[in-house]
Amino acid sequence: VQAWLQQRFHVNARRLLIWTGTAVVALLLFTTLWIHPHYLSYFNVAVGGPQNGRNILLDSNIDWGQDLLRLQDWMDQNGVEEVNLAWFGTADPDYYGLNYKPLPGFPRPQFLSQWTRPPFNPADPEPGIYAISVSNLWEIQLADKNVYPWFRARQPDDSIGNSILIYKIP
Repeated sequence: VQAWLQQRFHVNARRLLIWTGTAVVALLLFTTLWIHPHYLSYFNVAVGGPQNGRNILLDSNIDWGQDLLRLQDWMDQNGVEEVNLAWFGTADPDYYGLNYKPLPGFPRPQFLSQWTRPPFNPADPEPGIYAISVSNLWEIQLADKNVYPWFRARQPDDSIGNSILIYKIP
Protein backbone atom coordinates (compact mmCIF):
# COMPACT_ATOMS: atom_id res chain seq x y z
CA VAL A 1 0.00 0.00 0.00
CA GLN A 2 2.81 2.37 0.91
CA ALA A 3 4.55 1.83 -2.42
CA TRP A 4 1.30 2.35 -4.33
CA LEU A 5 0.55 5.59 -2.42
CA GLN A 6 4.09 6.86 -2.97
CA GLN A 7 3.92 6.12 -6.66
CA ARG A 8 0.37 7.37 -7.17
CA PHE A 9 0.68 10.63 -5.24
CA HIS A 10 4.43 11.18 -5.50
CA VAL A 11 4.84 11.38 -1.73
CA ASN A 12 7.97 10.27 0.06
CA ALA A 13 7.79 7.69 2.88
CA ARG A 14 8.50 10.19 5.67
CA ARG A 15 5.74 12.56 4.57
CA LEU A 16 3.32 9.63 4.16
CA LEU A 17 4.12 8.47 7.69
CA ILE A 18 3.51 11.96 9.10
CA TRP A 19 0.16 12.28 7.30
CA THR A 20 -0.92 8.80 8.39
CA GLY A 21 0.03 9.50 12.02
CA THR A 22 -1.81 12.82 11.94
CA ALA A 23 -4.92 11.16 10.50
CA VAL A 24 -4.88 8.44 13.17
CA VAL A 25 -4.51 10.99 16.00
CA ALA A 26 -7.31 13.12 14.51
CA LEU A 27 -9.56 10.05 14.26
CA LEU A 28 -8.85 9.13 17.90
CA LEU A 29 -9.57 12.68 19.01
CA PHE A 30 -12.81 12.76 17.03
CA THR A 31 -14.06 9.42 18.42
CA THR A 32 -13.17 10.48 21.98
CA LEU A 33 -15.18 13.68 21.62
CA TRP A 34 -17.99 11.80 19.86
CA ILE A 35 -18.46 9.24 22.65
CA HIS A 36 -18.23 11.72 25.55
CA PRO A 37 -19.41 11.11 28.28
CA HIS A 38 -20.21 7.44 27.57
CA TYR A 39 -16.66 6.09 27.73
CA LEU A 40 -17.57 2.79 29.41
CA SER A 41 -19.83 1.72 26.55
CA TYR A 42 -17.40 2.80 23.80
CA PHE A 43 -16.74 0.42 20.92
CA ASN A 44 -14.87 1.52 17.82
CA VAL A 45 -16.44 1.87 14.40
CA ALA A 46 -14.79 -1.33 13.16
CA VAL A 47 -17.27 -3.33 15.28
CA GLY A 48 -20.25 -1.08 14.64
CA GLY A 49 -19.70 1.61 17.24
CA PRO A 50 -21.22 1.92 20.69
CA GLN A 51 -24.73 1.07 19.45
CA ASN A 52 -23.49 -2.40 18.49
CA GLY A 53 -21.36 -2.98 21.59
CA ARG A 54 -24.17 -4.85 23.35
CA ASN A 55 -23.99 -7.50 20.63
CA ILE A 56 -20.31 -8.11 21.33
CA LEU A 57 -19.73 -7.76 25.08
CA LEU A 58 -21.94 -7.34 28.13
CA ASP A 59 -21.73 -7.19 31.91
CA SER A 60 -19.09 -4.83 33.30
CA ASN A 61 -17.71 -4.24 29.80
CA ILE A 62 -20.65 -1.97 29.02
CA ASP A 63 -22.92 -1.61 32.02
CA TRP A 64 -22.51 -0.85 35.72
CA GLY A 65 -25.80 0.99 36.13
CA GLN A 66 -23.96 4.21 35.30
CA ASP A 67 -26.85 5.61 33.29
CA LEU A 68 -29.52 5.72 36.01
CA LEU A 69 -29.05 9.48 36.40
CA ARG A 70 -29.35 9.90 32.62
CA LEU A 71 -32.52 7.80 32.77
CA GLN A 72 -33.99 10.30 35.23
CA ASP A 73 -33.01 13.15 32.88
CA TRP A 74 -34.64 11.30 29.96
CA MET A 75 -37.82 10.80 31.99
CA ASP A 76 -37.94 14.51 32.85
CA GLN A 77 -37.34 15.57 29.22
CA ASN A 78 -39.99 13.17 27.89
CA GLY A 79 -42.64 13.76 30.55
CA VAL A 80 -42.45 10.16 31.78
CA GLU A 81 -43.72 9.74 35.34
CA GLU A 82 -42.80 6.09 35.90
CA VAL A 83 -40.83 3.34 34.17
CA ASN A 84 -40.70 -0.41 34.49
CA LEU A 85 -37.03 -0.85 35.35
CA ALA A 86 -34.58 -3.74 35.10
CA TRP A 87 -31.25 -2.21 36.02
CA PHE A 88 -27.80 -3.67 36.37
CA GLY A 89 -25.10 -2.49 38.73
CA THR A 90 -24.92 -1.56 42.38
CA ALA A 91 -26.49 1.90 42.27
CA ASP A 92 -29.80 2.36 44.06
CA PRO A 93 -32.41 3.86 41.69
CA ASP A 94 -34.14 5.47 44.69
CA TYR A 95 -31.01 7.56 45.26
CA TYR A 96 -31.58 9.23 41.87
CA GLY A 97 -35.26 9.85 42.60
CA LEU A 98 -36.47 7.41 39.96
CA ASN A 99 -40.14 6.53 40.08
CA TYR A 100 -40.12 2.93 38.91
CA LYS A 101 -41.64 -0.51 39.15
CA PRO A 102 -38.92 -3.15 39.45
CA LEU A 103 -38.73 -5.81 36.79
CA PRO A 104 -36.99 -9.14 37.14
CA GLY A 105 -33.32 -8.37 37.20
CA PHE A 106 -30.14 -9.09 38.99
CA PRO A 107 -30.89 -8.13 42.61
CA ARG A 108 -28.02 -6.45 44.37
CA PRO A 109 -26.87 -7.94 47.70
CA GLN A 110 -27.88 -4.78 49.57
CA PHE A 111 -31.46 -5.20 48.32
CA LEU A 112 -31.87 -8.97 48.79
CA SER A 113 -33.70 -8.68 52.11
CA GLN A 114 -36.42 -6.52 50.55
CA TRP A 115 -36.41 -7.97 47.03
CA THR A 116 -39.12 -10.25 45.71
CA ARG A 117 -39.66 -11.15 42.10
CA PRO A 118 -42.18 -8.65 40.76
CA PRO A 119 -45.21 -9.93 38.85
CA PHE A 120 -44.34 -9.82 35.18
CA ASN A 121 -45.61 -11.73 32.15
CA PRO A 122 -42.62 -11.96 29.79
CA ALA A 123 -44.77 -13.03 26.83
CA ASP A 124 -47.27 -10.18 27.18
CA PRO A 125 -45.88 -7.13 28.99
CA GLU A 126 -48.35 -4.55 30.25
CA PRO A 127 -48.52 -1.18 28.47
CA GLY A 128 -45.98 1.33 29.68
CA ILE A 129 -42.39 2.48 29.38
CA TYR A 130 -39.74 -0.17 29.96
CA ALA A 131 -36.13 0.72 30.77
CA ILE A 132 -34.02 -2.42 30.55
CA SER A 133 -30.30 -2.63 31.07
CA VAL A 134 -28.55 -4.39 28.18
CA SER A 135 -26.97 -6.87 30.61
CA ASN A 136 -30.40 -7.81 31.95
CA LEU A 137 -31.88 -7.86 28.45
CA TRP A 138 -29.51 -10.70 27.58
CA GLU A 139 -30.13 -12.31 31.00
CA ILE A 140 -26.46 -13.00 31.71
CA GLN A 141 -26.94 -12.93 35.50
CA LEU A 142 -30.55 -14.08 35.66
CA ALA A 143 -31.47 -17.59 36.77
CA ASP A 144 -34.51 -17.54 34.46
CA LYS A 145 -33.21 -17.26 30.90
CA ASN A 146 -36.65 -16.66 29.42
CA VAL A 147 -37.58 -13.26 30.84
CA TYR A 148 -36.84 -10.77 28.05
CA PRO A 149 -37.01 -12.52 24.63
CA TRP A 150 -40.11 -10.46 23.76
CA PHE A 151 -38.02 -7.28 24.11
CA ARG A 152 -34.93 -8.74 22.40
CA ALA A 153 -37.07 -9.42 19.32
CA ARG A 154 -37.86 -5.69 19.00
CA GLN A 155 -35.90 -2.58 18.23
CA PRO A 156 -35.70 -0.26 21.23
CA ASP A 157 -37.48 3.08 20.95
CA ASP A 158 -34.55 4.87 22.56
CA SER A 159 -31.20 4.24 24.17
CA ILE A 160 -29.70 5.92 27.20
CA GLY A 161 -25.92 5.94 27.25
CA ASN A 162 -25.84 2.69 25.27
CA SER A 163 -26.48 0.72 28.48
CA ILE A 164 -30.24 1.19 29.06
CA LEU A 165 -32.74 0.51 26.30
CA ILE A 166 -36.18 2.11 26.28
CA TYR A 167 -39.24 0.27 24.99
CA LYS A 168 -42.64 1.94 24.71
CA ILE A 169 -45.48 -0.57 24.89
CA PRO A 170 -48.85 0.94 23.89
